[in-house]
Amino acid sequence: MFLDRFPHFAFVGAVSTGIQYLILSSLVILARADPVAASAIGFVMAAAANYLLNYRFTFRSTQPHGPALLKFITLASIGLLLNSAIMQLLARGALHYLLAQVVATGVVLLWNFFGNACWTFRSTVARRAWLEGAIDREERSSGKAIPKTAEKTSKAA
Repeated sequence: MFLDRFPHFAFVGAVSTGIQYLILSSLVILARADPVAASAIGFVMAAAANYLLNYRFTFRSTQPHGPALLKFITLASIGLLLNSAIMQLLARGALHYLLAQVVATGVVLLWNFFGNACWTFRSTVARRAWLEGAIDREERSSGKAIPKTAEKTSKAA
């Protein structure tokens, strides 16, 4: 199942989150930027790293970049809207902007993982799950592994 990819996704997310928080903090502290705008800028910059790392490392995608990138941008855009809405709500309230960003990061993390696993990189994840789960690892007399689905079919006949 695709949940086995979550540790890799979390690692990539930590790297991307570090990028976002560095940009957010730098813009707020050094440039005196608005926290919501600074968060959005950091989000976009971190998303580029996130896509490349998830494409290669987390999901080991074999899809062409065109379709995968369009799906990723769609999900990331919705993630950006979620992030900005949460920041607007919490940072404009009584919560410190970094604490507000922690809440936003948690919500967007879940959105991005399930969206990318189930849609952006779905065919790669589904194909790998089938290959890992459906191949019978036991050696047969012919020395070839047989997919479990084929084995069930031959037993039923």
